[in-house]
Amino acid sequence: MENIEISKYLTDYNRPTNCGKCRSCDKPVQWTKERLASHKRSSCPYASAEEKRLFAKRKRELSSQPSTSAQDQITQPIQVSQELLTLNGNAMNAELKADTDLKLANFFYRTGISLRLVESEAFKDFVKALNPMYASAMPNAKSLSGSLLDKHFNKCSAAVDEIIESHENLTLISDGWTNVRGDHIVNFCVKAPGQKAFFL
Repeated sequence: MENIEISKYLTDYNRPTNCGKCRSCDKPVQWTKERLASHKRSSCPYASAEEKRLFAKRKRELSSQPSTSAQDQITQPIQVSQELLTLNGNAMNAELKADTDLKLANFFYRTGISLRLVESEAFKDFVKALNPMYASAMPNAKSLSGSLLDKHFNKCSAAVDEIIESHENLTLISDGWTNVRGDHIVNFCVKAPGQKAFFL
């Protein structure tokens, strides 16, 4: 079913539900080729004879090649995303990419996982399933540990400064401990009313 475009048969794509509406009968259908084929074969009251033959042929192809169906399911989200990008004419502009880069960086910084994970094939495959266009321009580990880290630090520092300047009452909290080398370490946190404590 490689030559079949879902957008030719479905419209009104809804990203949270991954569904669209059949252009012929307005029934909701999941935005995948297999669900579209099933709908056209059995559920759509206005499916033409040509459409039924086309999607019935696809069913025979899948049943005669069971070993490839699992691979089809794996690659399906990528194909759907590419079609949607083409359908909606969405091009990732610089502002959107910069915002997405910062959100990706924030995920790595807050979870403390290795920055090298961003370059793993498994992570790239996951991002491709969400947005192939972003996957091709995704930052690498060097960017996460360099320019993006600086931007994130400046953003956090500005947020801390704003909280401190906008509150008259602040609580200073300190704690001390000894690290594995025996060095004594003291940290300081600030707590503002209605805010979480943060390192100062």
